[in-house]
Amino acid sequence: MLNNDIARRFVENLSLYTKYNVNVMNQDGTIIASVDPTRIGSFHETAHNMIKAHQDSMEVTDNESYLGVKKGSNLLVYDDQTPVGVVGVTGDPDEVRNIAYVVKMALESMLKYEHQQESLYTMRTAQDRFAFALFNEKNANREKLEALANDLKIKPKRIRVPIMLFFNEPLSSGTLESSLNNLLTAQDIVYQYNNQHILIYKDIGDCEADTLTYCRESIEQWLSEISPLCQYANAFIGSAQCRLYYYKIGLDHCLWLEETVASDCKNVFFLDYLEKYLFSRISTSELHGIMNVYDHAFQEEDKNGILQIIGVLQENNFNLVRASKQLYIHKNTLAFRMSKIKALLNIDPFQNSNDRLLIFSLYMYLKRKERN
Repeated sequence: MLNNDIARRFVENLSLYTKYNVNVMNQDGTIIASVDPTRIGSFHETAHNMIKAHQDSMEVTDNESYLGVKKGSNLLVYDDQTPVGVVGVTGDPDEVRNIAYVVKMALESMLKYEHQQESLYTMRTAQDRFAFALFNEKNANREKLEALANDLKIKPKRIRVPIMLFFNEPLSSGTLESSLNNLLTAQDIVYQYNNQHILIYKDIGDCEADTLTYCRESIEQWLSEISPLCQYANAFIGSAQCRLYYYKIGLDHCLWLEETVASDCKNVFFLDYLEKYLFSRISTSELHGIMNVYDHAFQEEDKNGILQIIGVLQENNFNLVRASKQLYIHKNTLAFRMSKIKALLNIDPFQNSNDRLLIFSLYMYLKRKERN
């Protein structure tokens, strides 16, 4: 799998030896690593189209034809015969074509090496085999996962919540288990993701509605108990799961929180950012098709006003008092700016949920366009 961490390390190492501007795009067509850091997070229309069509290569001869794309050579990247992303080298295609093929080969070799290292590390014990099947294996089926769980006396259909703990300092293997001891149960699943991250699938209880009712309260209480013992820097709490074959999804939600959400909170909960996550799943081209008319019709002053305040209002559930404090402006000033936006679009996001969805959609579109 081509993830942000592998792509970032690859480009960082590559930039030490080449002057060329190299970009790595994921399966959604988003630039996840680049020699030019200002392009990270931008949508790359060419990569998106290549992934969708399984097109091995595409050359662009100008900077205007595709959204978020500069001229250069782009090649599909494979991981064990599966297309997982695109590498692009900016420049005249005739000059950078051969460089692009070398970069593609190097990245595919790195992916193969990462898999070999993962296998060596994760296949040592029954617990490691279980963790590998849960979080790394591509096609682990339900029967295999439940058989591995039964070997460890882990009940497969309990509600568990993924908690990714991040530590400022590198950890040695087994550090967390030894420091927590009595606060981990036999039904908790612990996986050392790397030397600064530990994933805990915290057991909450039987798969019943009452368990979910107090799910967040239980996690907050547990984190308050472990915080003084292990001194983690941040906890990223993903979506609760009750079937083993969905556990990888919960892990992905933890990783998305860490990569995407800027928060002053020590404990960051996925469900607090569900709307932002759902919007992140919508392609930029789809959002462009819905919202581009506003971009053409509005003045820059109006668009800047939306960019400055709507994101903060959304985070604070459109509470003017809390949002104004976060923006360091008076509540009346914020109310005045919102009245201009309401009049401009003839909407009232404070009273109408559809209006709130519209203005947040426009904000997300302008935000992505700003990055491009």
